[in-house]
Amino acid sequence: AVVEAIYTNCACSPEFWPTKQLEPCHGHQLICVQNYFDNFGDKASGLDKVKNMLTGENETCLQACKFQALSASTSMGLYPNIETFPSTEEFCLVVHKIKELCKNQFRSIVLQRV
Repeated sequence: AVVEAIYTNCACSPEFWPTKQLEPCHGHQLICVQNYFDNFGDKASGLDKVKNMLTGENETCLQACKFQALSASTSMGLYPNIETFPSTEEFCLVVHKIKELCKNQFRSIVLQRV
């Protein structure tokens, strides 16, 4: 429904779904396209259906999020604390990144001592 609404009401073809009948979206048309994506999944706007390209059936979409929830914690301690850092998710990410670097002989040079 969103792509069809863009074709009809914005009179252009979005880059991700080009068509030979319409020119690519540009200028003021991009604002029009953005308005449809802001309402993606909104039943009241008729933008809650999408064609499943695998099954060919129309399926209901979830509405686009208007917000993003983030959680944060604060501490007065020094970071990274040698006692607590190994227990954090960040530690696992760092170890994983180092492991990936070591797989490449040229990138692993940075981690080798001279």
